[in-house]
Amino acid sequence: MNQKNKATPENARITIGLWEGYPFPLKYHEAKNFVRKRRGKKLYEGVQYKEQMGGIFKTIHDAFLVPRFAGHVFKRANEARGPLTRMNGHKPGDFFREGNIGEVAAAKAKERLPIEINRRLREITLAASGKIKLRASKDMGAN
Repeated sequence: MNQKNKATPENARITIGLWEGYPFPLKYHEAKNFVRKRRGKKLYEGVQYKEQMGGIFKTIHDAFLVPRFAGHVFKRANEARGPLTRMNGHKPGDFFREGNIGEVAAAKAKERLPIEINRRLREITLAASGKIKLRASKDMGAN
């Protein structure tokens, strides 16, 4: 069986695959019960959470926080008492997409790759002429 991403001198390339991951529960977004006071009475409004770090709070009106269930935020599936669905926030992949991390990483790799190749070739030629001695990494000599 052949490798899918095997680099050759004619075709030097690399493939980086990013998995989006599972969504973060809202309890990790500083979720808290949202209560307003009106004429001395407490009115339950729902659950507030921060959409992004350092961002403003967002409110889910039909949700509630259950400390007994590890502080997760739940919402009823329908109006009657029935199954609960746990509310989740963004996936790690969403933050990568919002920040254009793929394009930034590709631009940085395009900028640094020629510099690093030239540096490594210079090291190898100096080692071959005997001017310097290359040290192997710790992983190379392990058996």
